Amino acid sequence: MKLARLAVGACSLTAVGTAQVLPGEFLVNTRSPSALDHYRVDGTLVQSHPLPGQPGSGAAVTDDGLWVATRHAPASGLIVYDPVADAELVDVDTPSIAFPGDVEVLSDGTIVVADFFSGDLGHFDAAGNLLATWSVPGASWIAWLTVDAADEVWCTDFCSRAIYHLDAAGNLLGTIPIAVAMKDLVRAADGTLWMVTASCSGKLFHYCASGQPLGVVDTGLACLFSIAVAPDGTLWASDGPDGHLHQFDETGNLLGSFPVAGGAGAYT
Repeated sequence: MKLARLAVGACSLTAVGTAQVLPGEFLVNTRSPSALDHYRVDGTLVQSHPLPGQPGSGAAVTDDGLWVATRHAPASGLIVYDPVADAELVDVDTPSIAFPGDVEVLSDGTIVVADFFSGDLGHFDAAGNLLATWSVPGASWIAWLTVDAADEVWCTDFCSRAIYHLDAAGNLLGTIPIAVAMKDLVRAADGTLWMVTASCSGKLFHYCASGQPLGVVDTGLACLFSIAVAPDGTLWASDGPDGHLHQFDETGNLLGSFPVAGGAGAYT
């Protein structure tokens, strides 16, 4: 689940009968049916774009409003979609990425893709051409990543139980050992990290960027898959079994929720 990072000028762009994903709204990559879905915070489905084959685990929004997603089938690949023109601008295979996971967009428009079954990140230009493969020292299974306001990349590794911190050129800046294998993560405006665990649970883990644990929030839900922080500081997480997006405060109190298309098959 990705909250939009849009330039101010992009917010005024509209399509026929649809609107751009605004900061604080959601772009969701669902698996059943395979689609990219734009939701408002009240649960309104604004626009949906079907995806070919089996989608990956990532969705992102560029500063000029384009939607970016990964796919697993018919081959590993990268998709860039223009919601205003209702046109796919890019749909390319990415053989350098065996099993694409999460995806993020840097401020220069280039794209970073996690390789689920390796310690590598693929760095692509806006047309889907591979610029470089970043091999993360010590990593072996990177699936989720996030990019902060400084264009620094943070990613989690299932096997090594660590958070890896890289600069925008793929250089390793630091490694944070963690006690539990994590899935998705996000860096909040205060610089701290929020994560969901790789084991199926409703717990949210909170860490300092230096690696100091700040706490664990138990939401009471069954299985959280991904996480985002809204501009107002509230947390949003997707629950796979019930197919909802849920909003929480920092203590885990449920503030609201809404269902997403795909129900129990939805991944974000």
